[in-house]
Amino acid sequence: MRKIIISIVLIYSTLAAADNNVVRTSSDIYKKCMKCHGAKGEIEALGVSKKISSMKENEIEKALKGYKMGVRNVYNFGGLMKGQVLSLSDDEIKKLAEYISKLK
Repeated sequence: MRKIIISIVLIYSTLAAADNNVVRTSSDIYKKCMKCHGAKGEIEALGVSKKISSMKENEIEKALKGYKMGVRNVYNFGGLMKGQVLSLSDDEIKKLAEYISKLK
């Protein structure tokens, strides 16, 4: 029984480590954003936010990092947006900002 438990733990650990090494493309990450912001960033999220397609790359990156750190709460979306970006690395945020800034 102990060997089975150890084997299960090792398998789970290996799978978890493999999952952490998955490289997500910016377009894959943006799919989660499309629900509120539209395919081209053309929608005012929940009818009140700024259209992200009108933002510059550095503005987007700064906003996303602010949400991730919990210091940004524009339109009372701080908690919602923090949940959306918390799992993104700084590099993914940078690449996502670049991707969004090129949507037209």
